[in-house]
Amino acid sequence: MDDGRNRVGQQQTPQYPMDDAPVIPGGATVGPMSGPASPTWPGSPNAAYEAERYERARKRVKELRGFYASLTSYLSVNLMLFLINLFTSPGQWWFIWPLFGWGIGILFQARHVFMPRFDADWEERKIQQELRKNP
Repeated sequence: MDDGRNRVGQQQTPQYPMDDAPVIPGGATVGPMSGPASPTWPGSPNAAYEAERYERARKRVKELRGFYASLTSYLSVNLMLFLINLFTSPGQWWFIWPLFGWGIGILFQARHVFMPRFDADWEERKIQQELRKNP
């Protein structure tokens, strides 16, 4: 008879079939204990929350990847423009104009990716933060 104990007499952790784990868009699954000690089985209140968290994280990673790709392009193209300028017309530094123009775009993209967003979620987080500070 199996009483949930292993051979040494210690309690075993329950095993959950991954077929029952909720599937998040993109094919990932949320494990049975993804949150802080709260199961996220389909239909549970946490399943929707975990799916939303996953979607926000996926969007954030996509924004970061886009920024790093833009920054890499910016640096490599402007290095090439600098070298072309250096070897073709060293007395006139025209490469700074595309450097500054494109740099403004990179700064705006960096601001979008790394600065906090002042939306309804931000406001609600700040309200909860204030409520925790002043009981």
